This record gives sequence, structure tokens and C-alpha cells, in this order.
Amino acid sequence: MSYLICFSTDLEGSLLREQLSGQPDFRLVCTGVGAVNAAHAVTLAIAERKPAAVVACGIGGAYPASGLAIGDVVCADVECYGDLGAQSHRVPGGGAIGPLF
Repeated sequence: MSYLICFSTDLEGSLLREQLSGQPDFRLVCTGVGAVNAAHAVTLAIAERKPAAVVACGIGGAYPASGLAIGDVVCADVECYGDLGAQSHRVPGGGAIGPLF
């Protein structure tokens, strides 16, 4: 089974590159910053290898005051796309649904 692991910058992917170097089941792709760059890079990568899953990795706005450490795993329940003027909203019972305009 193959996996496509994406990140926006080389800094975000540096630890992944160290840990997964030489692993044929993992393809690492630095997409560049922004939705258009990410969509383009992921589309090309999927067309080339048809992975079983795509995983997006990155800092996700984790600033020093967040209390997160390198290697911590988090899952967002709300997204804010400030550059697009869109924000997801929470639904009863948890989770989020896609951008509201």
C-alpha cells in the first residue's frame, strides 16, 4: 500500500524526510504554500502513483505558546481560511462542516 504525505514547506517535512528516507511505501511531497499550489502538487502526485491515502502534515498554526511539542499529533475540529474569507462551523455532536460564505 502506498501513502502520499504532503507538507507546505521543507521545514515542515524535514523530520518526515529523516524518518521515512528509503521507505518505498511513502512518497513525500512538498507542495508549496497555498491552496492552489497544494491542489496542483497533490493532483500530480495522485496521477503518478495512485496512493491508498493522502496525509497532510504541517505546523497548522502551532505557535510556541500553543503548548505543542515536535511530534505531537492534533486534529482540528474547526478551520479558518482567512485568505479566502471562509470559516467552517461546528455541528452538534462535534466535528465541522465545510466553509460558510
